[in-house]
This record gives sequence, C-alpha cells and structure tokens, in this order.
Amino acid sequence: MLRMPEAAAGKRVRCPGCRTVLSVPLAAVNLNPYAIPRDLSEAESARSAMRPVPQSIDEILFATWAAFRRRPLAASGFAALLLFLQLSSTGILVALELWLGGIDDPLRGIGFQLASNGVSLLMGAWLQAAVTVYGLQLVRSGQSPFSALTSSLRNYASTLGLQLCTFLIGAGFGVLPFGLIAAWCWNTDRLGLAIGFGGLASLFGSVAAGIFYYRTYLVIALIVDQQRGLWQAIRESTRMMHGTKSSAFCVEIISGAVGTVLCIMTLGIATPAVVAFFGLLRPVVYLQMIEQREARSSP
Repeated sequence: MLRMPEAAAGKRVRCPGCRTVLSVPLAAVNLNPYAIPRDLSEAESARSAMRPVPQSIDEILFATWAAFRRRPLAASGFAALLLFLQLSSTGILVALELWLGGIDDPLRGIGFQLASNGVSLLMGAWLQAAVTVYGLQLVRSGQSPFSALTSSLRNYASTLGLQLCTFLIGAGFGVLPFGLIAAWCWNTDRLGLAIGFGGLASLFGSVAAGIFYYRTYLVIALIVDQQRGLWQAIRESTRMMHGTKSSAFCVEIISGAVGTVLCIMTLGIATPAVVAFFGLLRPVVYLQMIEQREARSSP
C-alpha cells in the first residue's frame, strides 16, 4: 500500500505508481485499515467520575453546622484553649519588649519585630494544624481528643511552608511591583502617588494571596489525613477546589459577619464557639469531597 504524504490531504495528486491523477480525501491519509475504532466513552466517564462536583454554599454551611452541634461544648473548649495559647504567646512577647525597655535602638527593634513575627508564624502553623486534626476527628467519629495539639512535626512544617508560600504570593504580585514604586514616590515627596500605589500594592497582594488561599484550601487536610507532600497537596487541593472556591469564600464571609455580630452582642463570650465553627469549615469540605469520590468510584 502506497503511503501518501500528509500534505496531500484534500488535494488532487498524481499517483507515483500508475501516474493517475486522484483526489485525496481529508480523512483518508495514512489510515490503518486494520485499526479498531476507539471508544472514548469509558475513558471520558472515568475522568468524569474523578472530577469533583462543586459544593454549594448551603451544603457547606449545613454540613459544618451539623458537625459543630454534635459536640458544641467540646469544640468550643478546644477553641478556647487555642485562643488562650495564642494570647499567652503574644502577652509573653509584649512583656519581653517592655522588660527590655521598649527596645529604643532601631536595629534591635527591627530584630525583635522579626523574631516576634517568626514566633507568630510558628504559633499559627501549630494551631492551624491542630485545628485540622481536631476537626477531622470530630467530623468523622464525633470524638474530640485534645491530643490533636501534639500532631507530628511534619504537619507543622508543611503548614508553615504553606503560610510562607501565601505570603510570597501576595508580596510578589502586590508589594514588589507597586510597593517599590510607592516607596520611591514617598521618598521623592510625591505623597499622592505613594498613597495610590500603596493602595494598589495592598489590593493586588490581597487578591493574589486570597486566590492562592482558596486554591490551597484543603492542603493541610491532605497533608494530615493522607500524608501528602506539600507540593503534591497543593496540586490536589487545586483540583478538588475547582468550582468550590467561590462557595468557600462566601461561606467564610457569611460566617465571619454572623460571628462578629455574635461576639459583639455577647461581649466576647461567643468567641470560642465562632472560632470552633470556623475551624470545622475546611475539614467538612475535605471530607465531603473524599466521600463523594469514594461513592462515585465504588461499583
């Protein structure tokens, strides 16, 4: 069988064997007559089964509320303990600064501020990993062990790495391109331009960090529950959160607004309950995604 060049498709060519002029159809070039037609329906259905179905706002809210009301006192007590630990670390840093005389030396002041921010990041990573471990166990089994505070060091390190990535994303998209211009304008007494570019730096940095935050919404749960590596968890979270990012954002806005009103009306008494509810949001979304995937993949 003669092999026709790819460029001959759809043209009139002369047969190199018998020198007859022929019209070559578009679909007839180099086709294997013995090939079995491929049925893509199975592959397409498999890809569809693995693709997570986006969750709506009411699904996330109702599932989180159902998990919270199973053990409201225990969840609120755990949140109160975390708040106490966070406030204690802040109080120790403030007391240390006062004990050192307010650190009048600018260089020492900058060093202390960097150390303070480092301690805050470490404390935040520790508490965020603990909240995720606690939330997963509470939603799954109804148990509320305070041993979640002693999760593995790997979980804390991965959570800290995620926080640093979020900071770098916000700085790269906002502070670097616009913040540097704002600083230059400030040094040249162009105060109006400095304020304008400073606002752009804050806006673009916040938007970039927010997008990354909701793309990586399930990273800590994947690290804690499935022992994923950080970059693997980021890719998996991005895939799982496709179509659900806006719902998670709206849920947090709604919960934050209602929680703020409750805290004000109760003079702060409801703060542990609000924090506990927030802590269950991500574990609930994660477990719903996992259950959905298991249900669709089962025969």
